Amino acid sequence: MKRIWWALLTFTLGVNLPSPLYPLYQARFHLTTAVITLLFAIYALFLLPSLLFLGPLADSWGRKRLMIPALALMGAASLIFAFADQAWLLFVGRALQGLATGSFLGACTALLLEQAGKHRQRFALLLAGFTTMVGFGLGPGFAGMLIQYVLWHPFQASYFVHVILLASALLSMLTVKETILRRKARLRVAIGIPRQIRRPFWSLIAPAGFLFFAFNGTIVALIPTFSVSVLHIHNLAMGGVLIFLQMLIGGLTQVIVQRSNLLGVTRWGVILTIAGAFVIISAAPTQASLLLLGGIAIEGAGNGLLYKGSFDLAGKIGTQQQRAQIISSYYVAAYIGFSVPVFAVGIMATFIGLTGAFLSLAVVLTFLGIVLLVSTYVLAPAVSAVGQAHVSGMVEAVESKQEELAQE
Repeated sequence: MKRIWWALLTFTLGVNLPSPLYPLYQARFHLTTAVITLLFAIYALFLLPSLLFLGPLADSWGRKRLMIPALALMGAASLIFAFADQAWLLFVGRALQGLATGSFLGACTALLLEQAGKHRQRFALLLAGFTTMVGFGLGPGFAGMLIQYVLWHPFQASYFVHVILLASALLSMLTVKETILRRKARLRVAIGIPRQIRRPFWSLIAPAGFLFFAFNGTIVALIPTFSVSVLHIHNLAMGGVLIFLQMLIGGLTQVIVQRSNLLGVTRWGVILTIAGAFVIISAAPTQASLLLLGGIAIEGAGNGLLYKGSFDLAGKIGTQQQRAQIISSYYVAAYIGFSVPVFAVGIMATFIGLTGAFLSLAVVLTFLGIVLLVSTYVLAPAVSAVGQAHVSGMVEAVESKQEELAQE
């Protein structure tokens, strides 16, 4: 189990690793804010097909057999970033990261659950969720520190370290036992929402995922540029540290509310996420670093609650047989939120400045948040039972898989 956890941590370190370097890339390659946000759109554009087509192969081809190529692909992406001497190579690196992420995360979580055994399912789920969010933040935090305080090859150092860590994870994964007997693999897409749950899904769960990823993606993509160009904080470590702080608080928040009602968690997630966004924006006129830190902390807590509530509802609202297609549909909505609003902010920043673009996004998403809050009350009768069985569905899935393996 430790080897799988190490693979998950080292992999997620790389997903947002380039973020603190974006101000440097902007200066080096003369990129606009819109181009920087387009890098996030490219990531999502390649992640979604990978998630929908390659992710399901883990059930037939094998967890480990899918994870090892994904680790190698993430390493290749880091090497491309390290040696990028033209802007188009940044897009190639982000595309490879998207392909790798879409195929890796589901397989790794499934393998972690199967290795944990049926009595440690709650712990395994908690470990997977917390590690993923912290890894997403630790990568840029580490990279920002290296850029600011280690003068040796600032464009390459963090990527070289990441490749070494990935190599150690890949070697350790070679010794992990595969839990799936290889069967004929078919490329198929598991997506779609059963009729009886369409209303709560499209009125509550999918918009909540969209809202979380819209704010989260904007912070990860643009907070380093915001801190440098708007707040004039020229310590390049700050952008990475802010992303790490947001992700860490989000991960810890999910741990704290493990047994809480999912509708209540979602409500507070909406409120704190929107409040955090406006606190961050309020730091711009006065260039107040403390307001920025406070806003990031509030935003992180809101993001953690919003993701926890919406994702767990997506995992529990349908039957065991419907779960894969519901979660895939959730991620489609979520990653549209991760790419389209972020790119829109980049376009608007060209005309009205980054602060004005942030404010415009926050206002639009506030209206969505109000609709979501109303939906949590209107749809409460339809989904109230969902929050009562927190991980029972996952336990059933793992027990079923273990029985299937025993019979084979």
